[in-house]
Amino acid sequence: MKKNNDTGLTGSGQMLREESLFSIFEKAPFGIFIVGEDGRIEYANESMCELLGVSREKLVDLNVYELLSVKDIGLDSMIKMAFCGKKFVVGPVLYTGYFEKKRRYRKFTGIPIRSKESKKVLVFVEDVTDLKAKEEELAKEKETFFSVFENLPVGIIVTDEKGKVRYINKEFTDITGYTKDDVPDGKTFFRKAYPDPDFRHMVIDIWKRAKKEKVKDSFQFRVTCKDGSEKEIEFRSEYLDDGRIVTALSDITALKMMERELLESERRFRSIFESSRDAIYITSFNGNFIDVNQAFCEMFGEKKEDVLKKSAKEAYISEEDKVKLKTAIKKAGFVKDFEIKLKKANGEIIDCLLTVTGVKDLTGRIVQYHGIVRDITEKKRAEEKIRYMAFHDMLTGLPNRTLFSDRLSMAIGHAQRTREMIGVMMLDVDRFKDINDVYGHDFGDLVLKEIADRLRNIVRRTDTIARMGGDEFMGIFTDIRKMEDLETIGKKILNGFVSPIFVKDKSFKLTVSMGFSLYPLHGNDLDSLLRRADYAMYEVKQGGRNGFKIFGTENRSVP
Repeated sequence: MKKNNDTGLTGSGQMLREESLFSIFEKAPFGIFIVGEDGRIEYANESMCELLGVSREKLVDLNVYELLSVKDIGLDSMIKMAFCGKKFVVGPVLYTGYFEKKRRYRKFTGIPIRSKESKKVLVFVEDVTDLKAKEEELAKEKETFFSVFENLPVGIIVTDEKGKVRYINKEFTDITGYTKDDVPDGKTFFRKAYPDPDFRHMVIDIWKRAKKEKVKDSFQFRVTCKDGSEKEIEFRSEYLDDGRIVTALSDITALKMMERELLESERRFRSIFESSRDAIYITSFNGNFIDVNQAFCEMFGEKKEDVLKKSAKEAYISEEDKVKLKTAIKKAGFVKDFEIKLKKANGEIIDCLLTVTGVKDLTGRIVQYHGIVRDITEKKRAEEKIRYMAFHDMLTGLPNRTLFSDRLSMAIGHAQRTREMIGVMMLDVDRFKDINDVYGHDFGDLVLKEIADRLRNIVRRTDTIARMGGDEFMGIFTDIRKMEDLETIGKKILNGFVSPIFVKDKSFKLTVSMGFSLYPLHGNDLDSLLRRADYAMYEVKQGGRNGFKIFGTENRSVP
């Protein structure tokens, strides 16, 4: 059989030409060659020559078994079987050609060609190296994809356009208990996850609408799991162009429980906040009000909307108190029962107890202040009244014996340091019993108040006049330099009672009897000084009243 030098065709090539296949084979993008029964290559197209990197002249008539190293890939037996009429496909396989050193991925397809005259095998050879690389890359990406999906902290379910479940990750099963076998399609999942028909239909309607509109917002539903338990699940779907839907699931049961507990806590807090009789407030770190309760508004006499426009700093009276409060909170993070004076909206000053806590952020910086205010104005007044009653005579307002004793002790201590003298007086209103007997004790009390006022106005502001009880009064006189100073005081008091006292349109000409003792001459303590002053007063009354006497002296002075 003669060879065609231009094409490498033998008789078979002539046959192909006649059948108009030659042009098709020559233009094919993959290698084609024909093997005769003797194993010799009778035809190879241009693509085959390019694949092997050899000219057609060198390729034709070569032994195919030697050329393709067919034993490495089992082609020898397959080509032999093809001569028996069996088609074969081999590959992609790594192949090192006869004329090339690089290993490439090739795919071999053999088709038997049989006629009456001969048996041949038509072999198609494709270089699939790039395709194989892309497949491997795709496989790696797929492996990575599934590795990521399998380790995601959210459940993943992938369904196709017909609703069939294509993939479920481990977290999905951990959350719901369902495997791919349990829910082969979306319909089965809906039936199991939402056993209540009415609720299931509602959920399905929502999903259908979301799918149609490709809504990317999340949905939250209570789902029945495989073990019968119920969980709050959040769903978020991504709609792919090929109709698949990738849905991510998150178990938010604990979060929902925390939200409910938080709402309940806030409800309880708001109830306590609003119903508390104590004034409660919340401010920002710079003192601007964020919230106040009704008791706060009532305490400071202002509407809530007006309070929220202000700063807590506006209520402070003393800059010193404000600094002390700020320093205490900064040091300990809170203050409890901090006593302070605050100003109401109308300018009225009230005494308050503040309990304030600084609320800090994660960095330790104070971002808010939570405070409770108690108005203790009335309590302070009551305490002051009790304190006043404990040290003052309630009828006349003069110091009582307790306060008199305290002041005399302080005066003695001072006199000891300065080596000064102190005068102590006992005074009795002459014949006061007659006023009580004639006009009654209530009227007598009015007279005693007038006597107290007169004594208060006669002596110096640095001196003390106290009521011992009944019509008896006591006095402390400091800064006494000589005994004659006591005589001057005695005369001044006697002269002060020369003019009558007027009570309810009645006038009374009253006289008093006084006795004086001198510290340290007549004693170093209260009892000694009072006892000797009382003794001197007694001598005045025995001597005719309306006078005074200094203990230990012979003279008695009268106006």
